[in-house]
Amino acid sequence: DAVVNAGFDWISTCSNHSMDKGEQGILNQLAYLEKLPLVETGTHQNEDDTKNYRVIEKNGLRIGLLSYTYGLNGFVLPEGKSYLVDLIDEERIQQDVQNISEISDIQIVSMHWGEEYQFAPNEQQTQLAQMLSDSGVDVIIGSHPHVLQPVEQLTGKNGNETLVWYSLGNFVSAQDVNYRMLGGMARWKCVYDPNDQSVHFEDVSFEPTVMYFNQTITDVQVYPLSEYNDDLMATHYIQGQDMSKQYFIDLSKEIMGDKVELIY
Repeated sequence: DAVVNAGFDWISTCSNHSMDKGEQGILNQLAYLEKLPLVETGTHQNEDDTKNYRVIEKNGLRIGLLSYTYGLNGFVLPEGKSYLVDLIDEERIQQDVQNISEISDIQIVSMHWGEEYQFAPNEQQTQLAQMLSDSGVDVIIGSHPHVLQPVEQLTGKNGNETLVWYSLGNFVSAQDVNYRMLGGMARWKCVYDPNDQSVHFEDVSFEPTVMYFNQTITDVQVYPLSEYNDDLMATHYIQGQDMSKQYFIDLSKEIMGDKVELIY
């Protein structure tokens, strides 16, 4: 409900925690999400739903949405029910992208991938990103590492552009290490040319955010880095670690580099 009230349109439900509550947990979640004005990708109640591709219409364009996760924390999907969670499988992804491209103009894929607490993508991430670009995906949004990872623009085998956000870090969390308090909101404009169906990107920017909770955990908020200050640092639950605004500015610059405009 809070996600809807915050203005989100799309939620990915596949991650390494998707099977934490078993098959019934997935079905219960999907039943509840059906009541909300959200587009959901990543989990399914039956095999037929895996072909019910999600497309959002915006400004006259059709945006196709897909999401996948690297694994399930050791849980195994029930026999005959692999449809429950969309796991990363290159052949399956390529087919999904081909299918959804027939009913959408722009394709965005959420990837739950990478290594926790690493500020750079690993080889598997970069290989998968290139595979997605070669398949024609326009934007990739990464999650799982719990820290920021850089943004990159790739060129697919057909000359197409792909914008890759390897990891947006934590947005809301209860972690207790300073660098894991840093997340962010990515912004970009997709410019679509109907003549050749090409996509390019303008006004790409990144606004870092800081997760805040006070020492009694009675005040819990996410602050844009532009609004974070030393008074909040002094009352933050995390003490004894550098929680200054300058620390988060420097860390954002170090990770994101000069490939994107930082807003702070």
